[in-house]
Amino acid sequence: MFEHFFVKWRLWSQPDCARFLAIIAGCPVDSPTMAALHCTGYSPRVQLYRALQAIGAVKPPTLALYEKYPEALRLTAHQARELCFWPVQVAGEGEETERMRRKVQEGLEFGPNATWTNYPKTKLVFMAARTDNLTMAQEVIRNERVNLDAWGTCAQWTPLHVCCHYGSLKVAKLLLTSGATANPRDLAGRSPLAVAEEQGHTNLAKLLLAHAAASTLPTASVSLLRRPSAEDTKQETLGAAVNCKNVGNSAYKNANYKTAFKLYSRGLLLCPDNHPEKVILLSNRAQVLITAQAFHLAQKDLALALEIDPLNEKTLLRRAHCQERDNPEGSLVDLDLLLAMSVPDRLVHDRRTHLFLMSLVREGRRGVEGEVEEKKIEEVEESEVVVLQGEEHRVEEVPMEILMDLSLEELREVDRRVGRSSGWVPTPWTPGFRS
Repeated sequence: MFEHFFVKWRLWSQPDCARFLAIIAGCPVDSPTMAALHCTGYSPRVQLYRALQAIGAVKPPTLALYEKYPEALRLTAHQARELCFWPVQVAGEGEETERMRRKVQEGLEFGPNATWTNYPKTKLVFMAARTDNLTMAQEVIRNERVNLDAWGTCAQWTPLHVCCHYGSLKVAKLLLTSGATANPRDLAGRSPLAVAEEQGHTNLAKLLLAHAAASTLPTASVSLLRRPSAEDTKQETLGAAVNCKNVGNSAYKNANYKTAFKLYSRGLLLCPDNHPEKVILLSNRAQVLITAQAFHLAQKDLALALEIDPLNEKTLLRRAHCQERDNPEGSLVDLDLLLAMSVPDRLVHDRRTHLFLMSLVREGRRGVEGEVEEKKIEEVEESEVVVLQGEEHRVEEVPMEILMDLSLEELREVDRRVGRSSGWVPTPWTPGFRS
């Protein structure tokens, strides 16, 4: 089955990639080799891609891939893409492309995921934590909204973990005073204090203890990647949840969307908390809402799925789809994450190029004509309560399970109300997403 693998591997399923890595390459998905490549926890296809990169068996993209970009931006876009994962020299020592590759390669262990709410600024926070670069950290934290509790290594370290490993006292002080959680747990259950003690950084250990002592309340422990509990009583109904998912998939393929939605909802009730199957059920239920163009309601399920698994590629792509119409900048961020954390996909490349160029057109019009007059929206006082099936619900707390009992017009009205309650303002320029 692995004949002509070099030509066909991009078409393999995830289990096929995992079998190839274990049987042929001799480095299973959880092996020390994958840890050395900083891709433990990523999908098997991404791990295979990183391994082929490491031996020089796949080439970085050429500038021709970015031919739709304005000429002045082509080189920058090229440098910002997969070159950041390329392990061998790609240009002369003094050329900008090679300097950028070397710079990013130094922080290769810090990989993006959905906890990076501002990409690539989150990368700079990790780099500052590694080098104790207080100026860089101050500039990013002061001017950008970043998640200071994001995890960015295969060990699920936050920037504070990184500070405690490398002894970055100044950046650690800044993170704590800026609201970073003082004792998040990594994959092995270690807090930043434990990492500081292991590395012998007594000043950092004293800083963390003093911060905890000065707090009015003890800082809550944070689990960065949620995992199912073996004691969850719903483990007994996992098989039934998987069956609901499979039957729901068949219903969706047959365009029986209401049945699919109800089956996914039933599966979610039966599925153990934080189980990988729950991620799939949430993402699939969101896809039904996307089909109905209820994008804001779909994002509620997608957000829950990404809280469990921030590396789920299909969920990120669906969130980019949802945001494209009303929040194109957020869609671009998600597409950038996908390009950096997965095997480069032509659909993602093309869609990102299209969105990026549309944003340039919009900014260009504003620069030439002044501020473009946005579509006028009448400010109407709307109640925070919506009545569904004779019962009142707060707009932000509408139960997902009953949505398919509504007509399509009612569903879209609820979706509009949910979007308005979250501060959404329509943007008239953005085209629809085609996948």
